[in-house]
Amino acid sequence: MLQLVKKAAKGTYHLRGFDKAEDLQALLFLHLGGVRVTDVAHHIFGTPTVSIIQRCTIIPQILASPSFPTCYKMEYNIAAMFKDIYDILGATT
Repeated sequence: MLQLVKKAAKGTYHLRGFDKAEDLQALLFLHLGGVRVTDVAHHIFGTPTVSIIQRCTIIPQILASPSFPTCYKMEYNIAAMFKDIYDILGATT
């Protein structure tokens, strides 16, 4: 750990970047096996940690409704699910 701190001070240490496939693999471990399985996969396979997955998740957040959803919640959830498509097409939400 001290070596990593020294490298960071020198500017020679950089965090490892994960590609989309590794992010999705870790997300699958998290949803199927939970936090402990994701932690084990991180140590064995070098996949991202739970905190990285939760911070960099690509799945849009939607608003849950305990009963019939309001118009606002439906509009928000539809916009959240199709935001990337809107961005690609250049449309406004």
